[in-house]
Amino acid sequence: MDLHLFLPLVAAGDPARHSASTAARLFDPPTLGASAAGLAFGVLLVWLYTSWLAQQRQPTASYPERLFGELCRAHRLSAAQRRLLEWVIAELHVLQPAMVFLDPNLLEAAVPRTAAPAVRKRLIDLQSRLFAIGERKTAAVAPRRD
Repeated sequence: MDLHLFLPLVAAGDPARHSASTAARLFDPPTLGASAAGLAFGVLLVWLYTSWLAQQRQPTASYPERLFGELCRAHRLSAAQRRLLEWVIAELHVLQPAMVFLDPNLLEAAVPRTAAPAVRKRLIDLQSRLFAIGERKTAAVAPRRD
């Protein structure tokens, strides 16, 4: 695109001839094609951004996997702990993955299903971490400080 199109026009010669040549340069196929491509790209970017915003505003309760992931992040679980919970969900055929954060009996029910002592210990440790089972017993025995 010529930069002199944006400069103030100086009346030199026939003004009708000058405006006709300017109009011809503005509406030539390469200029129109580049303008249309730029406009289409801008519309695409706006559409992608609004779609992303709408997705971010979706409630997580409608998406069980997303809710499970957010609960794992909220509890700061490691990747190994998350995989262990996913194993429990698959092993017990839990329909709502987030239920493992609400029901300590699910983790307890998964303990006898594994033969590996290390996995049993990890399940028990995870259960006590998520549900503060060991802390509750200790708190009940410990004297109150006022």
